Amino acid sequence: MLKFIGIILAIFLVNFWELGTLKCFGVFFQPLQEGLQTSSTALGIWIATCRAFTNVISPLSDYATCTFGERHVLVFGGILCACSLSFAALVNTITWFGVLIIFTGCSFNMVFIASLATTKNYFPSNTNHIWGLTSAGGALGMMVLPPICEFLIQIYGWRGALMLLSALNSHLVVCGLLVNQRRDIAAQPYSAIPVTDESAAQQSRCPNIRNVSANISRYISFYLIKNPKFIPIIAAHMLTGVVFTGWTIFLVPHAIGKGLPPQTASFLSFCGGLGALFGRPLMGPIIKNCNITAIQLMVILASANAIAFGFDVLVNSFWALALIAFVNGFATGILPILTFAAATEVLGEDRVVEGFSFAWMFFALGDFVAGFISGYLLDQGSAFLFIVLGGFSFLTVLVTMISYYIPQD
Repeated sequence: MLKFIGIILAIFLVNFWELGTLKCFGVFFQPLQEGLQTSSTALGIWIATCRAFTNVISPLSDYATCTFGERHVLVFGGILCACSLSFAALVNTITWFGVLIIFTGCSFNMVFIASLATTKNYFPSNTNHIWGLTSAGGALGMMVLPPICEFLIQIYGWRGALMLLSALNSHLVVCGLLVNQRRDIAAQPYSAIPVTDESAAQQSRCPNIRNVSANISRYISFYLIKNPKFIPIIAAHMLTGVVFTGWTIFLVPHAIGKGLPPQTASFLSFCGGLGALFGRPLMGPIIKNCNITAIQLMVILASANAIAFGFDVLVNSFWALALIAFVNGFATGILPILTFAAATEVLGEDRVVEGFSFAWMFFALGDFVAGFISGYLLDQGSAFLFIVLGGFSFLTVLVTMISYYIPQD
């Protein structure tokens, strides 16, 4: 029992540092823009690229996890994260900063996929419940880390605060060490490959292009797009990526643009994280006890998100914006991980991690779109950023409903 508690705590903390650090980029946004002498569009694209690499290399991380084990991937990802953030605090150009935080995004993807695989392997019968519970760590990180970073920026500047944030993220290594190595990853002794003739030997050394392309296609799981019910879920997940990244990174800059002081605006992250903290643990119980499917829940939450974003243009007071942030945090916090439950319903237990990893590649496309659109609207002084995000939420509703009406194979 103690071992399982330690694993749950480790996965909880992985989500805490991963999503909490991403949310901190919103607090760092204005100091970074001034310190690196860059535009909102350029900085937004680089941060969104970091977030994209948090998702686009999911099949690679899945392969590494299957090959080397969850523990090794978690430890390596933690080391890469701490090092990349530390070096990012030392650079003077937006290009080098962007390159380094891309490595940060890669490290976050490693620890995310490894923690997901750990949940699936250790808790096969309660995966949705445990994943919802441990994902609440990300919501807590969204609540706690941004105000702390805002405080650190006031004292040490953005470079010192980013350096301290990298030190905090080094705890990912400790989280990895809490996870036991799976027995089926033990090293296997080498053995000679039997070869019957010279042509077979030549083929084993130099595989033809057809075999290589077939292996790549199978490895990246392109065959999953043959499932017509899963295609709309992938599209909805991509649209969710636009909304999630746009809201996560640009909530604080958007609030500052509405006239709130930076210290007050950073507490909107606390309100959004509080909503996600309430929402994420409820995902499993809602699906199990309310006689509702994951796809139906996606429609409900995306609708709530669209309505909340629509009210943003009407209000400017802190408490009204805090309430909207709570609703957005509740819905936006659940939607990305809800795809895991939807993939389980459509693809089955055996292919859920594979399908989820594949869907996260398309989530990365949403990250790129969010970075460009949100940064551009901030540069233009537009007050309608959240209206645009609400439009993407409405598109998510429409796309998800298509999957609901497609019969299961």
